[in-house]
Amino acid sequence: MNYDFANRNTGREAAYLNIRLNLTFIATLLKQVNRVVIFHESKNRFIIESGNRMEKKPIPMLLLFSLLASCQTTQTEPEYSLAEIENYSYKTPVQLADGWETAKPEPQDISLVKLEDGVRAIMRGEYPRIHSILIAYQGKLIFEEYFPGYTYEGERTDYDHTTPHGLGSIAKSLTSLVFGIAYDQGYIEDIDSGILTWYPEYYRPDRAQKEAITIHHLLTMQSGLEWNEHSVSYNSRFNDMNRLIRSTNPVDFVLKKKLVDEPGTHFTYNCGCTNLLGDIIYRSTDQSIDEFAKENLFKPLGINNVQWFIFHPDRIIAGPRIDLLPRDLLKIGQLIMQNGMWEDNQIISEEWLSKVFYPSVSIDEWNVDYGFQWWLPRVIHPGTQKLLEPYMAGGRGGQWLMVYPEQNCILVMTGGNYNSEDASYAWYDDYFLPALMVKDN
Repeated sequence: MNYDFANRNTGREAAYLNIRLNLTFIATLLKQVNRVVIFHESKNRFIIESGNRMEKKPIPMLLLFSLLASCQTTQTEPEYSLAEIENYSYKTPVQLADGWETAKPEPQDISLVKLEDGVRAIMRGEYPRIHSILIAYQGKLIFEEYFPGYTYEGERTDYDHTTPHGLGSIAKSLTSLVFGIAYDQGYIEDIDSGILTWYPEYYRPDRAQKEAITIHHLLTMQSGLEWNEHSVSYNSRFNDMNRLIRSTNPVDFVLKKKLVDEPGTHFTYNCGCTNLLGDIIYRSTDQSIDEFAKENLFKPLGINNVQWFIFHPDRIIAGPRIDLLPRDLLKIGQLIMQNGMWEDNQIISEEWLSKVFYPSVSIDEWNVDYGFQWWLPRVIHPGTQKLLEPYMAGGRGGQWLMVYPEQNCILVMTGGNYNSEDASYAWYDDYFLPALMVKDN
């Protein structure tokens, strides 16, 4: 017997979305009751079949919904004893052979008292589903804490410095850096050129109108293409990012989108723009983005544990997700802090970085500017009221890389707030900013 959710009501749609979000967790539960679930996804249907190894039997809907409820209720926050919370104290990060020098910060630079209070607040459960906090100051790793939690797939994990973490849309910001390396090396000559010069095979009646879309428009998410990503839940199958992932040809899926705005006039958050950037890297270098990035970005930084979002054995979708160690993500921030230099090697040109962090778009309703796939927020320090202007890469669930050039400070946070309010925002406001001793000058 099959359960077909093609024509489901709102309640069933929610169940469908939770199924997709918790595949691994549900599979574990079903093994415990000697059942197997097979997931089939077609153009518009997601079918669940069930049965044991001897005889196929349907899973009652009540059991299915009970499993879904278990996914929500069993992912409880780890509990710390009162003694563990009270006895917590700062320790200098462990020195490893990974290129990071560790040190204890000076009190005039970073308030460890405030950071210790912040860690205890996380341990008390006041800021749920934060998985890691790392801070580099003046080129040294000075703070590093990890907390147990659940992966996006629902697996409980004791996070530490050896655990790669899904970083969501931070992949977009990294794609911008990789694209810049290809630009620096001459593979892409003009970012103001039309993107369809890379797609001579695209023959549709609207080609003439879309020839106005440039690489620059992709980098600043001003392509003018119709895209529905921020106004629809990321758990919804109607979200264009999810439709992109499910499509048989992700590049064609984006190119065929209707042109609804004049290119360069309107900002629309669009994972499809990033995917086209990744494809142009492939077409210009004859290397997939993961291969090119490995050789030209990650390897020079000593970053070896990288996983891009693999759509097909021979195809990467740039934008939705990349997995890195938090320490390695911090290295990306340090590379930016050093104007693209790493151990006397110019990995990314200063020219490109100046383009990346130039405020190309102002998004006043969010109080943020946007560069080349990087956010440029306007932050007021709570102590001095000074305007801070960090560079920010962010990903769903509480993934953050924030680079403060003037303060020579970098913050990395990871988390698991995929379907709940992101506690990292509040922790950042309540503890990180007050702990950063900004000089009022």
